Amino acid sequence: MPSHHCCVPGCTASTRKQHKLEKYPWLQGVTFLSFPNKIRASSLRRRWIKLVRREPTWAPNKVTQNSSLNLALDKKKSTKELATTEVPPDLSGSRDFAAIPYTVGEITVLQPTRKIMFSKGAIESNTPIVSDDHDYVMKDEEKSWMCEAGTQTDLTMSDIHIMNEDLKSKTEKLEDKETLFRDLFLETVVEDDEHVRFYTGLPSCAVLLGIFNILVSKCSVLNYWNGNAAACEITNTSRCRPGPSRKLTMYQEFILTLVRLRQGFLQYFLADVFGISKSRVSQIFATWITFMSQTFDNVLKWPSKLQVKKYMPLSFKQLYPRTRAITDCTEFFFQKPRSPSAHAATYSSYKSKNTGKYLLAISPSGTFTFVSDLYGGNASDRYITENSGFLDLIEPGDDIMADRGFNIRDLLTRKRATLNMPPFTRKLKIKKTRSIAKLRIHVERAIQRLKCFRLLSNIIPWEVKPLVNKMVKVCAFYCNLMPKLVRN
Repeated sequence: MPSHHCCVPGCTASTRKQHKLEKYPWLQGVTFLSFPNKIRASSLRRRWIKLVRREPTWAPNKVTQNSSLNLALDKKKSTKELATTEVPPDLSGSRDFAAIPYTVGEITVLQPTRKIMFSKGAIESNTPIVSDDHDYVMKDEEKSWMCEAGTQTDLTMSDIHIMNEDLKSKTEKLEDKETLFRDLFLETVVEDDEHVRFYTGLPSCAVLLGIFNILVSKCSVLNYWNGNAAACEITNTSRCRPGPSRKLTMYQEFILTLVRLRQGFLQYFLADVFGISKSRVSQIFATWITFMSQTFDNVLKWPSKLQVKKYMPLSFKQLYPRTRAITDCTEFFFQKPRSPSAHAATYSSYKSKNTGKYLLAISPSGTFTFVSDLYGGNASDRYITENSGFLDLIEPGDDIMADRGFNIRDLLTRKRATLNMPPFTRKLKIKKTRSIAKLRIHVERAIQRLKCFRLLSNIIPWEVKPLVNKMVKVCAFYCNLMPKLVRN
């Protein structure tokens, strides 16, 4: 039986090798087809010759073969019958032709799939099935590109070179998984205002970029924070601290800090997303929290009486027009410390856990106007009010609204101010309690906004304790950027 060889450049397929499938397994299912007759199927023959892309003087003879891979066979016809089948004389009159892969170097070109008629039956294929075992077969995405290129009149080597360069650049980008993962995550965070609110706590993309521009204008270089003693040295500086070079841009570090503050993501997760170490995540977060706290410290300030009156809602003007602030204390849970003294100082009998306590004050319009420093969970509301510096801001004639637990009436009397709180007597309890509670609830809503920053609402690790004061003040400032809390 004569042997047949494929005429496609770079293809070594032959019928001799098909007898040694254990050595050439990629020849499984390969079929050899003769070129169409030059008289009866001249146009189809010219197309085959053009797609083979041999030298210009080359022409097939009557025994020249082309190899086809795994065409879908009719169930009634065997592969052996297909290998010995030749194109019938009436092929030139048929409008259909088979999908045959042709090779240019290492690139396979596929013609559109049709149906080819044989003398011993019909072979139908809706989709050309090409085996990846063949050495010149490309990947699926490359085949789809070449299917389009195969229908063109000319495919030059320069086109192939450009295509290879594009594939190479895409492959290099995919290999750099750290950059790809980081860029995709950053694009997701700032995709729209809804994503910005969810990931950063800021109301919109415009506010996010505005805050970043303010911070960038305040500094040229940020040295990484390296402990509480170095926290005050992170402002404007012209020299870089010795150490490893920055892998992230300032904008990427800013987004990392906001995402960790808002969603409370673990350092391990952020290290994988941004392609840095866990220690570097900790340094970046401490650096930016300290820097933002210093930058926005003067913005979060006690307003004047005139400012409070100007923006006072109608509900306060009708019932309590002299209200200067609404106060309350809130607690954040801490990881249980190892030190017995630290455990005793932070243990809250009310919460039955280790907590840190803050005194907060909001204006009648709902913005934070005062945030105390951190106190242990065992400290009383009166003790914090007396030692936090809040009383130094009270002026004669002010009206402070608080909960029943704030036993500070005598302290405010010394400042010639008054305290509005639910009464203890039963006769006046129901009516006055309702009127005060209806307005005092706004401080609870403000605290709820503050605790939407999950790094604060979750159990705070003990190693983050030096940054908690800064975190709370930064979060309070960002809460003030949200839509107005009290509208009427």
